[in-house]
Amino acid sequence: MKIKKLVLILMVALATNVQAKSEDDLKPDFDLTALYAKFKAAPEVSNNQQIILSEFNAAITKNTPPDKLFFYAKKGDSSACNFVGYLFEAGKGLKQDSVKAEKWFLYCAKTNPKAAYNLGVMYSDGRADIPQDKARAIPYLKMAWDELHLPLAGIRMAYWFRSQKDWQHEWDLLTTLEIGKKYARHWGYLMGEMIIKKQAPFYDPTKANNTLSLAVDKYNGQAAELLAFSLGTGLNGTVDTFHACVTEVFAETFGGGSGSVRWRSGMSDSEVVSCKGEAAIWLSKNKRPDPIDFKSLMY
Repeated sequence: MKIKKLVLILMVALATNVQAKSEDDLKPDFDLTALYAKFKAAPEVSNNQQIILSEFNAAITKNTPPDKLFFYAKKGDSSACNFVGYLFEAGKGLKQDSVKAEKWFLYCAKTNPKAAYNLGVMYSDGRADIPQDKARAIPYLKMAWDELHLPLAGIRMAYWFRSQKDWQHEWDLLTTLEIGKKYARHWGYLMGEMIIKKQAPFYDPTKANNTLSLAVDKYNGQAAELLAFSLGTGLNGTVDTFHACVTEVFAETFGGGSGSVRWRSGMSDSEVVSCKGEAAIWLSKNKRPDPIDFKSLMY
Protein backbone atom coordinates (compact mmCIF):
# COMPACT_ATOMS: atom_id res chain seq x y z
CA MET A 1 0.00 0.00 0.00
CA LYS A 2 2.78 2.39 0.88
CA ILE A 3 4.67 1.51 -2.33
CA LYS A 4 1.61 2.31 -4.47
CA LYS A 5 1.20 5.62 -2.70
CA LEU A 6 4.87 6.47 -3.24
CA VAL A 7 4.62 5.65 -6.95
CA LEU A 8 1.56 7.87 -7.25
CA ILE A 9 3.38 10.79 -5.59
CA LEU A 10 6.32 10.39 -7.96
CA MET A 11 4.02 10.34 -10.99
CA VAL A 12 2.33 13.57 -9.87
CA ALA A 13 5.69 15.26 -9.25
CA LEU A 14 6.93 14.33 -12.70
CA ALA A 15 3.73 15.57 -14.32
CA THR A 16 3.90 18.96 -12.62
CA ASN A 17 7.51 19.48 -13.65
CA VAL A 18 7.05 18.97 -17.37
CA GLN A 19 8.92 21.73 -19.14
CA ALA A 20 8.69 23.19 -22.64
CA LYS A 21 11.12 21.44 -24.97
CA SER A 22 11.53 24.21 -27.56
CA GLU A 23 9.87 27.25 -29.08
CA ASP A 24 7.58 24.80 -30.88
CA ASP A 25 5.89 24.29 -27.51
CA LEU A 26 4.11 27.61 -28.12
CA LYS A 27 1.35 25.95 -30.11
CA PRO A 28 -1.53 27.94 -31.61
CA ASP A 29 -3.89 26.64 -28.93
CA PHE A 30 -1.75 28.16 -26.17
CA ASP A 31 -3.67 31.06 -24.63
CA LEU A 32 -1.33 34.02 -25.18
CA THR A 33 -4.04 36.42 -23.96
CA ALA A 34 -3.95 34.74 -20.59
CA LEU A 35 -0.16 34.95 -20.59
CA TYR A 36 -0.26 38.68 -21.32
CA ALA A 37 -2.81 39.18 -18.53
CA LYS A 38 -0.46 37.32 -16.20
CA PHE A 39 2.36 39.75 -16.93
CA LYS A 40 0.08 42.76 -16.56
CA ALA A 41 -0.55 41.62 -13.02
CA ALA A 42 2.26 41.29 -10.49
CA PRO A 43 4.89 39.00 -12.05
CA GLU A 44 5.72 35.74 -10.40
CA VAL A 45 9.08 35.80 -8.68
CA SER A 46 10.64 32.44 -9.35
CA ASN A 47 12.77 30.62 -6.82
CA ASN A 48 14.72 29.20 -9.74
CA GLN A 49 16.61 32.28 -10.93
CA GLN A 50 19.87 30.34 -10.95
CA ILE A 51 18.34 27.76 -13.29
CA ILE A 52 16.94 30.51 -15.52
CA LEU A 53 20.26 32.34 -15.70
CA SER A 54 22.20 29.12 -16.32
CA GLU A 55 19.85 28.16 -19.13
CA PHE A 56 20.16 31.62 -20.69
CA ASN A 57 23.96 31.61 -20.48
CA ALA A 58 24.09 28.16 -22.07
CA ALA A 59 21.96 29.39 -24.97
CA ILE A 60 24.20 32.44 -25.44
CA THR A 61 27.53 30.62 -25.20
CA LYS A 62 26.70 27.15 -26.50
CA ASN A 63 23.64 27.84 -28.63
CA THR A 64 21.65 25.20 -26.72
CA PRO A 65 17.80 25.29 -26.80
CA PRO A 66 16.45 27.16 -23.74
CA ASP A 67 13.94 24.49 -22.72
CA LYS A 68 13.41 25.61 -19.12
CA LEU A 69 13.18 29.30 -20.01
CA PHE A 70 9.90 28.72 -21.81
CA PHE A 71 8.55 26.83 -18.84
CA TYR A 72 9.29 29.63 -16.38
CA ALA A 73 8.39 32.40 -18.83
CA LYS A 74 4.96 30.89 -19.42
CA LYS A 75 4.48 30.66 -15.66
CA GLY A 76 4.87 34.44 -15.52
CA ASP A 77 8.53 34.99 -14.64
CA SER A 78 9.36 38.36 -16.24
CA SER A 79 13.11 37.70 -16.19
CA ALA A 80 12.69 34.46 -18.14
CA CYS A 81 10.30 36.24 -20.49
CA ASN A 82 12.88 38.94 -21.28
CA PHE A 83 15.54 36.27 -21.81
CA VAL A 84 13.32 34.43 -24.29
CA GLY A 85 12.75 37.64 -26.24
CA TYR A 86 16.45 38.39 -26.22
CA LEU A 87 17.34 34.93 -27.52
CA PHE A 88 14.80 35.19 -30.35
CA GLU A 89 16.26 38.54 -31.38
CA ALA A 90 19.87 37.35 -31.07
CA GLY A 91 19.23 33.98 -32.71
CA LYS A 92 20.97 32.15 -29.88
CA GLY A 93 19.55 28.76 -28.94
CA LEU A 94 16.54 29.66 -31.08
CA LYS A 95 15.97 30.54 -34.71
CA GLN A 96 16.32 34.31 -35.09
CA ASP A 97 12.87 35.88 -35.22
CA SER A 98 12.36 39.56 -34.40
CA VAL A 99 8.56 39.27 -34.52
CA LYS A 100 8.58 36.58 -31.81
CA ALA A 101 11.10 38.63 -29.83
CA GLU A 102 8.77 41.63 -30.03
CA LYS A 103 5.84 39.56 -28.76
CA TRP A 104 7.76 38.24 -25.77
CA PHE A 105 9.04 41.70 -24.86
CA LEU A 106 5.47 42.98 -25.10
CA TYR A 107 4.28 40.33 -22.65
CA CYS A 108 6.56 41.50 -19.86
CA ALA A 109 7.42 45.12 -20.76
CA LYS A 110 5.07 46.49 -18.10
CA THR A 111 6.76 44.54 -15.32
CA ASN A 112 10.35 44.34 -16.58
CA PRO A 113 12.10 47.66 -17.44
CA LYS A 114 14.80 45.83 -19.40
CA ALA A 115 12.18 44.23 -21.63
CA ALA A 116 10.63 47.68 -22.07
CA TYR A 117 14.02 49.07 -23.09
CA ASN A 118 14.57 46.23 -25.56
CA LEU A 119 11.19 46.89 -27.12
CA GLY A 120 11.99 50.60 -27.32
CA VAL A 121 15.26 49.87 -29.12
CA MET A 122 13.54 47.59 -31.61
CA TYR A 123 10.91 50.21 -32.46
CA SER A 124 13.40 53.08 -32.45
CA ASP A 125 15.85 51.37 -34.82
CA GLY A 126 13.44 49.14 -36.74
CA ARG A 127 14.07 45.63 -37.99
CA ALA A 128 13.67 43.94 -41.36
CA ASP A 129 10.20 42.78 -40.34
CA ILE A 130 9.36 45.50 -37.80
CA PRO A 131 9.00 49.06 -39.15
CA GLN A 132 10.92 51.86 -37.47
CA ASP A 133 8.59 53.92 -35.29
CA LYS A 134 10.36 56.26 -32.88
CA ALA A 135 7.11 57.65 -31.52
CA ARG A 136 6.01 54.14 -30.58
CA ALA A 137 9.40 53.52 -28.94
CA ILE A 138 9.24 56.46 -26.53
CA PRO A 139 6.68 55.08 -24.02
CA TYR A 140 8.76 51.93 -23.58
CA LEU A 141 12.02 53.85 -23.26
CA LYS A 142 10.27 56.05 -20.69
CA MET A 143 9.30 52.94 -18.69
CA ALA A 144 12.95 51.89 -18.61
CA TRP A 145 14.05 55.39 -17.68
CA ASP A 146 11.44 55.89 -14.95
CA GLU A 147 12.07 52.50 -13.34
CA LEU A 148 15.85 52.06 -13.65
CA HIS A 149 17.13 55.41 -14.96
CA LEU A 150 18.95 53.52 -17.69
CA PRO A 151 21.27 56.15 -19.22
CA LEU A 152 20.99 54.72 -22.74
CA ALA A 153 17.21 55.03 -22.54
CA GLY A 154 17.61 58.61 -21.35
CA ILE A 155 19.94 59.54 -24.20
CA ARG A 156 17.58 58.07 -26.78
CA MET A 157 14.74 60.07 -25.25
CA ALA A 158 16.83 63.26 -25.25
CA TYR A 159 17.44 62.94 -28.98
CA TRP A 160 13.72 62.32 -29.46
CA PHE A 161 12.78 65.45 -27.48
CA ARG A 162 15.24 67.40 -29.60
CA SER A 163 13.65 66.16 -32.82
CA GLN A 164 10.30 67.41 -31.44
CA LYS A 165 11.84 70.72 -30.28
CA ASP A 166 10.65 69.90 -26.80
CA TRP A 167 13.45 71.84 -25.14
CA GLN A 168 12.20 71.76 -21.56
CA HIS A 169 11.85 67.98 -21.43
CA GLU A 170 15.20 67.57 -23.14
CA TRP A 171 16.89 69.88 -20.65
CA ASP A 172 15.31 68.17 -17.62
CA LEU A 173 16.47 64.79 -18.87
CA LEU A 174 20.00 66.00 -19.68
CA THR A 175 20.28 67.50 -16.20
CA THR A 176 19.50 64.09 -14.69
CA LEU A 177 22.05 62.44 -16.98
CA GLU A 178 24.61 65.05 -15.92
CA ILE A 179 24.12 64.05 -12.28
CA GLY A 180 24.78 60.42 -13.20
CA LYS A 181 28.00 61.38 -15.05
CA LYS A 182 27.54 58.57 -17.60
CA TYR A 183 27.82 58.83 -21.38
CA ALA A 184 29.06 62.43 -21.40
CA ARG A 185 29.87 61.96 -25.10
CA HIS A 186 26.17 62.51 -25.74
CA TRP A 187 24.61 64.49 -22.92
CA GLY A 188 27.64 66.81 -22.68
CA TYR A 189 27.34 67.67 -26.36
CA LEU A 190 23.55 68.05 -26.28
CA MET A 191 23.61 70.21 -23.15
CA GLY A 192 26.41 72.44 -24.44
CA GLU A 193 24.67 72.92 -27.76
CA MET A 194 21.37 73.76 -26.06
CA ILE A 195 23.05 76.51 -24.04
CA ILE A 196 24.94 78.00 -26.98
CA LYS A 197 21.84 77.95 -29.20
CA LYS A 198 19.82 79.50 -26.34
CA GLN A 199 17.42 76.59 -26.12
CA ALA A 200 18.27 75.97 -22.45
CA PRO A 201 16.45 77.70 -19.57
CA PHE A 202 19.51 79.95 -19.08
CA TYR A 203 22.52 81.18 -21.04
CA ASP A 204 25.85 80.24 -19.48
CA PRO A 205 28.68 79.86 -22.05
CA THR A 206 31.16 78.77 -19.36
CA LYS A 207 28.93 75.84 -18.42
CA ALA A 208 28.50 75.10 -22.13
CA ASN A 209 32.27 74.97 -22.56
CA ASN A 210 32.59 72.65 -19.56
CA THR A 211 29.97 70.18 -20.76
CA LEU A 212 31.29 70.28 -24.31
CA SER A 213 34.79 69.57 -22.94
CA LEU A 214 33.47 66.42 -21.27
CA ALA A 215 32.07 65.29 -24.62
CA VAL A 216 35.36 66.14 -26.36
CA ASP A 217 37.18 63.96 -23.82
CA LYS A 218 35.03 61.10 -25.19
CA TYR A 219 35.98 61.92 -28.80
CA ASN A 220 32.77 63.66 -29.89
CA GLY A 221 33.65 65.52 -33.11
CA GLN A 222 30.52 67.69 -33.12
CA ALA A 223 31.23 68.80 -29.56
CA ALA A 224 34.83 69.63 -30.51
CA GLU A 225 33.73 71.78 -33.43
CA LEU A 226 31.19 73.62 -31.28
CA LEU A 227 33.73 74.14 -28.50
CA ALA A 228 36.21 75.51 -31.03
CA PHE A 229 33.59 78.02 -32.14
CA SER A 230 32.85 79.04 -28.54
CA LEU A 231 36.52 79.50 -27.69
CA GLY A 232 37.39 81.24 -30.93
CA THR A 233 34.57 83.76 -30.71
CA GLY A 234 34.89 84.26 -26.95
CA LEU A 235 31.31 83.41 -26.05
CA ASN A 236 32.28 83.26 -22.38
CA GLY A 237 33.96 86.66 -22.58
CA THR A 238 37.49 85.49 -23.37
CA VAL A 239 38.74 84.82 -26.92
CA ASP A 240 41.10 81.82 -26.96
CA THR A 241 42.14 81.28 -30.57
CA PHE A 242 44.95 78.88 -29.70
CA HIS A 243 42.73 76.36 -27.91
CA ALA A 244 40.05 76.90 -30.52
CA CYS A 245 42.67 75.65 -32.97
CA VAL A 246 43.45 72.64 -30.76
CA THR A 247 39.82 71.59 -30.50
CA GLU A 248 39.43 72.20 -34.23
CA VAL A 249 42.16 69.60 -34.77
CA PHE A 250 40.25 67.28 -32.44
CA ALA A 251 37.07 67.75 -34.49
CA GLU A 252 39.00 66.89 -37.62
CA THR A 253 40.56 63.83 -35.96
CA PHE A 254 37.40 62.50 -34.30
CA GLY A 255 35.15 62.89 -37.32
CA GLY A 256 31.75 64.47 -37.10
CA GLY A 257 33.07 67.98 -37.64
CA SER A 258 32.83 69.97 -40.85
CA GLY A 259 36.59 69.82 -41.38
CA SER A 260 36.93 73.63 -41.43
CA VAL A 261 40.24 75.31 -40.61
CA ARG A 262 38.65 78.54 -39.48
CA TRP A 263 40.84 79.17 -36.46
CA ARG A 264 44.09 77.93 -37.98
CA SER A 265 43.63 80.18 -41.03
CA GLY A 266 44.33 83.31 -39.00
CA MET A 267 47.39 81.94 -37.19
CA SER A 268 51.06 82.07 -38.08
CA ASP A 269 52.83 78.91 -39.24
CA SER A 270 54.62 78.56 -35.90
CA GLU A 271 51.35 78.95 -33.98
CA VAL A 272 49.71 76.28 -36.12
CA VAL A 273 52.65 73.93 -35.49
CA SER A 274 52.36 74.58 -31.75
CA CYS A 275 48.59 74.05 -31.88
CA LYS A 276 48.93 70.73 -33.70
CA GLY A 277 51.69 69.70 -31.32
CA GLU A 278 49.52 70.24 -28.25
CA ALA A 279 46.67 68.35 -29.91
CA ALA A 280 49.04 65.46 -30.69
CA ILE A 281 50.23 65.29 -27.08
CA TRP A 282 46.65 65.11 -25.80
CA LEU A 283 45.72 62.46 -28.35
CA SER A 284 48.74 60.36 -27.36
CA LYS A 285 47.68 60.42 -23.72
CA ASN A 286 43.93 59.93 -24.18
CA LYS A 287 42.89 56.71 -25.84
CA ARG A 288 39.78 56.76 -28.00
CA PRO A 289 37.00 55.15 -25.92
CA ASP A 290 35.06 52.18 -27.20
CA PRO A 291 31.98 53.29 -29.10
CA ILE A 292 28.62 53.04 -27.37
CA ASP A 293 26.55 50.28 -28.91
CA PHE A 294 23.08 51.82 -28.91
CA LYS A 295 21.71 48.88 -30.88
CA SER A 296 22.47 46.32 -28.19
CA LEU A 297 19.58 44.93 -26.17
CA MET A 298 19.70 44.36 -22.43
CA TYR A 299 19.41 41.13 -20.46
